[in-house]
Amino acid sequence: MLNNWRKLGLGGTDRILAYADPAPADVLHIKQAVTLFGGVYLGFNVPQSAMDQNAAGLPWTVVPDDGGIVGGHAIWCPDYNPTYLYCITWGQRQALSWEFFLKYTDEAHALLSPDWINSSNFAPNGVDLAQLQADLQGVIS
Repeated sequence: MLNNWRKLGLGGTDRILAYADPAPADVLHIKQAVTLFGGVYLGFNVPQSAMDQNAAGLPWTVVPDDGGIVGGHAIWCPDYNPTYLYCITWGQRQALSWEFFLKYTDEAHALLSPDWINSSNFAPNGVDLAQLQADLQGVIS
């Protein structure tokens, strides 16, 4: 899906420049992706307990009986603190514990968006996008 998004865009527009896949079991990689790229796109297995916690307005945490996996889901996570990773899902902000993240996440993607480019050609975090694009030419097709 991300390769098509990069090549074709969403609905023919809104293409991403590139993406990288931080290790989904490495909290440091995820924190770095959020810091460097403004967020991380995660795929995870949804336990029934997350559905129940979401309905109650609670953070997603690991519980002894999670009720089983009810499906898969993808979420955008733009923020974190020592206790939680904060994501956008189902139209709202949702906290998930790092323990929950480690137990249920099976994929992670850092997205490089052309929307970062401004008059100075630097991303908000100081990454030189022109240089990064030049570097990426050798690895993406």
